Order: sequence, then structure tokens, then C-alpha cells
Amino acid sequence: MNDVRIGIIGYGRMGSSLAKGMAKAGIIPTIYDLDEGKITKAKEDGIKSVKSISDLNVCDIIIIAVKPKDFAMVLEEIRKNLDGNKIFISIAAGITISFMESKLGKNAKIIRAMPNIAASIGESISILIRNANVTNDEINLARRIFESVGMVFFIDDENIMDVITGISGSGPAYFFLIMKIMTELGEEFGLSKEMARKLVAQTCKAAGILALNSKEDFQSLINLVASPGGTTEEAINVMISKGLPEIFRNAIIAAIEKSKKLAIH
Repeated sequence: MNDVRIGIIGYGRMGSSLAKGMAKAGIIPTIYDLDEGKITKAKEDGIKSVKSISDLNVCDIIIIAVKPKDFAMVLEEIRKNLDGNKIFISIAAGITISFMESKLGKNAKIIRAMPNIAASIGESISILIRNANVTNDEINLARRIFESVGMVFFIDDENIMDVITGISGSGPAYFFLIMKIMTELGEEFGLSKEMARKLVAQTCKAAGILALNSKEDFQSLINLVASPGGTTEEAINVMISKGLPEIFRNAIIAAIEKSKKLAIH
């Protein structure tokens, strides 16, 4: 990867998370952002930057990490200022490959990716899909980039991206909400703020690691903790009786539907 030069347009939440995660893995990207404050932040984070988008012409791969509302404008700037032989990777929710092709040309090499905020600590899950112009060697380059910040899966059906957005793209926030509730409850019942936060965060981390390393289904994992007549079973029964599974399902479905509505074709 040392001979592949990577540029990132946009140093917001996802762009910075990806850049910092890549840098920790020894893959040093170059940042461009219209916002001088974000360029300053990139420098403070030890990430190199350039002053104009045309300066990214030295890069082989361009990762576009701007908000969907700014995407058309950025694609126009790319078309004007960068040569078309690069691999363009979008990490924006709702920006379809066909839309990018309409702006960059039918011969453009385009990959759509969906990482999440955990890229900054090398624990992201990233889903990749390519257009017909991207070769196997080129998609493998993209795989190596995103593997530097976590786990990678490939898909062939772009429609699945909306489901992935609702589950893993937005997913960290769902767990943060649950952790927030648990932490506040711990404090309410006498735990210090620091102790409550660490108890909850470590418990969440351990549950994830156990799930990743176990071949058991999730109900079996629940049963491992929830002894008959015990405290965990009591809590689970209350959650089910109050409709938590249905609330959670409906919330994620809403996120998926919102992703579909936001899609730009």
C-alpha cells in the first residue's frame, strides 16, 4: 500500500474517523476540505492536507467523504480538476453509483462504501460494492484500505446498502443510547459516573466479542446469561412485555426507509 496514494475529500466525522484509522494502520492519506477549520484540525491530528482539490491529482484513489447535500457540487469540482483515471470511493449514505457515473462519466471507476464511526479505532465494519469499470486488483486495493480500519464485506446488490445503513452505519448510535440509559441508571442507584460508564462500556464490548467468537445463535447466547428464575430473565421478560423488540425493529426499519428516501440516483 505504500506506493498507492490516497486522497480524502472531507474531514468531517466520517472522513476524519477513516483518516485517523488509516494513519494508525500506517496508511497515510492526504486531506482536502473547503473548511479551513477542518484543515487545521487535520494538521493537529497529524494528517497531511492540501489547499486545493487539484492538488489531489497526485493520488491514485480519492475517497469522497462529504455530506450528501454537497455531493453534486464536489463531483463537479472533481470533474473539472482531477483526471479520470483514479478510483473514486464514496462513503456517503444514499449516493448511488449511477448518480456518480452521471457526473463523472460512464468510464469512471467507482466504489461505494459504507463504513461506520468505529473506523477511527480500527473497529469499523465496511461494506463495498463496485461498478463494472473497477478491476479485481482495484477492488482488492479498496479492500486493503478498509481492512486497515476494521472488517470488510462485499455485496453485488446496491439496494442492500439501505439495509446496511440502517443496521451498521447507524448502529453504533443505537448501542450508545442503550449504554446511556444503563449508565444513567447506574448513577441513579449509587455508582460513580466513571464506574458506571466503564461497567457499561466494558459489558457492551465483551458482549460483542463473545458474539463474534461464538457459533451460537443470539437466543442461545441470551440463554447462557438468563438463568431460569434469575435477574437477567426478569429483565428480559420486562423488555419483551413492554414491546422493546418491536420498538427496536420499527426504529431500524425507519432508518432503512429514510436511507431509501435520501438516495440520489
